[in-house]
Amino acid sequence: MDTAAIPERKPENTPMHVSEIQLQPGRELTSKENEDVQLYFDRFQGKEFLLSQAQALPTRVTQNAYMREEKIFKETVKEVYVTNVPKDVNVITSHVLYKVKVLDDHSKTVRARIAPHGNKDSEK
Repeated sequence: MDTAAIPERKPENTPMHVSEIQLQPGRELTSKENEDVQLYFDRFQGKEFLLSQAQALPTRVTQNAYMREEKIFKETVKEVYVTNVPKDVNVITSHVLYKVKVLDDHSKTVRARIAPHGNKDSEK
């Protein structure tokens, strides 16, 4: 896969990054952000990618996608402190996948999906 078409993410202390943090989640994408999302749509052709592969996407875009997915995820699981997990329970780790989706109005948006790795049974 050719990575030359994707520009590097700006360092964390640049003015662009500071302004990204100050923007409210859910705000419309700027034309630059739309261009970045289009680059990822072209590169991955609708396939999922990891955050480590999304270095050129503005941080706010991936954060908003994750926050939407996390809200849904927390409605289906019960979080407990590590100290309260029973010893006979299988702990399932996970990772987050991102995907550029085409909406009904033909605009594109980044969506996140929390994907479990699977059961890790210590007795097997």
